[in-house]
Amino acid sequence: MKYSPSALAFLLFLAMLLNGLVGSPSAAQVAGVKFKGKVDELWNSRPYFVNPGEPASIYTVPADRRLIVTDVLVTNENPSSALARLTSGTGTFEEVHLVVPGGSVFAHSFATGIVFDPGSEVTALATATGQLAFHLTGYLIKAK
Repeated sequence: MKYSPSALAFLLFLAMLLNGLVGSPSAAQVAGVKFKGKVDELWNSRPYFVNPGEPASIYTVPADRRLIVTDVLVTNENPSSALARLTSGTGTFEEVHLVVPGGSVFAHSFATGIVFDPGSEVTALATATGQLAFHLTGYLIKAK
């Protein structure tokens, strides 16, 4: 059964809502550093369709915020497996590599989140025979 990226995004949001992840205080722990306080703003990307070998800018983090990406959804409607990658324009972390089997959807929630520093650019890359659809969710916190 195939679902559209927007339907999958809605299901992901609904699961987060039911699990109390939406609208609640946060304390994300990343590499031994705690970010305390309330979520400043929830963040939900629209689906981005990424062509093979063409990096796509998904979002530029505001200068006074940090973006914590908590959920990644990648749709691969191609017949063969594909490599999906997320990078930070400032190189603040190693790339995230995800292998997505052909004709499937990869969905993963990161317990600690993927931190994008203020001013960094969230970039998606695809190695496939056709487009991949990326949908990310997370939250913004004040940078200190």
